[in-house]
Amino acid sequence: MAEGVAAELGKYKTIALLSEQNDYNQAIKDVVEAELKNDSDTTIVANEMFEKGSTEFRNVLQKVKASGAEAVFLNPNIGTTTEALVKQLAEIQGWEVQKVSIFSMMAGDISQIAPEATDGTIIVDAPTINASDFLTYRDQIIAQKGSLDNLGNYYTASTLDALNILTSVIQSTKGDVEKARTQVATQSFTGRLGKYRFDNQTYVQGIGVARFKLEGGKAVAL
Repeated sequence: MAEGVAAELGKYKTIALLSEQNDYNQAIKDVVEAELKNDSDTTIVANEMFEKGSTEFRNVLQKVKASGAEAVFLNPNIGTTTEALVKQLAEIQGWEVQKVSIFSMMAGDISQIAPEATDGTIIVDAPTINASDFLTYRDQIIAQKGSLDNLGNYYTASTLDALNILTSVIQSTKGDVEKARTQVATQSFTGRLGKYRFDNQTYVQGIGVARFKLEGGKAVAL
């Protein structure tokens, strides 16, 4: 997903990054930065972070606005942090900037809080998973455990795949850590998302992204 965000941001000459300080969002930021370093036509003119769970963004948003970036990557975690960020975005006047974000900006009713501030935002998200066998299994989980809205289909499927693949690797290597690491890094695996491979990288290779645009407070698939 982070590579998809970088590809979207790479359409602009100057960009700003605004990220929450937690493992998930920082990992996305790090990949985006690494990808954009290879793009000679794009410059990061602001790279701001805010504390995990923060709900006050007015100062940092003004700093990002002052950078003059053509596009800004909004990278908060899901929940009250994103809600507060959207409300404070709506307070800013005269800021013409292309917004790019992730799933947190269209979870629940976030996109309906202040559509005047978020409409036009491009959302880069994990692919949609609609395989009937997975949906049946997902519905069984929901019936037993409750809502999976904060995960969505992709992250539910990938979590199940990760558990199954890791269990299989541990069994086949009889718990040998080095052999398990080598197997995960060099072999391919099949799961609910299809073929997995790492090619000696730290994240899965070859899985695409879905792109949405917020319009009228709703996410429209592109």
